[in-house]
Amino acid sequence: KFKQSQVEKFNNLVISAASKILGKDLSGYSQIKIGVDGKITLLKGQTENGVSFSEFHFGAGESSIIRMIMKIESLEENKKGNFQGFYTGEEIENGLHPIATQRMVEYLIEFSKRKKSQVIFTTHSNDALLPLPPKAIWAAINNTLFQGKLNVKSLRTITGQVEASLAIF
Repeated sequence: KFKQSQVEKFNNLVISAASKILGKDLSGYSQIKIGVDGKITLLKGQTENGVSFSEFHFGAGESSIIRMIMKIESLEENKKGNFQGFYTGEEIENGLHPIATQRMVEYLIEFSKRKKSQVIFTTHSNDALLPLPPKAIWAAINNTLFQGKLNVKSLRTITGQVEASLAIF
């Protein structure tokens, strides 16, 4: 129990997107805003049987995905037609199952179309690259940029970390 706290349900866009990415129903989840200003927050989950649990008992990537989607969905739609982009962070696959990683990127593609925005993220995961068209993928290697679908494992060959007499891409 927190004094002067306020429980806020997630909006439907957050519930829908996070549920799809994480592969579980989050309709019973909420956010607890602690203190008078509500700047400190704690997420709260709920089992199918109605048992509540704190964010401390979430899976490794669950909290970060929910918080990221909450922040993303709070952004305004780009109505002026000029560039509006944001950087989601480094290695969005951290703490996520490969299927959840792929679903996260699918969500980011859907979001960027819906809000007329551009999303930029970094990854070391082939799973994160699967939903993307080749023109959306860039790799920077030794001060050189490459565009197109690359296998993350192949980057080790390009940089010389793996000795090979022949590399076919």
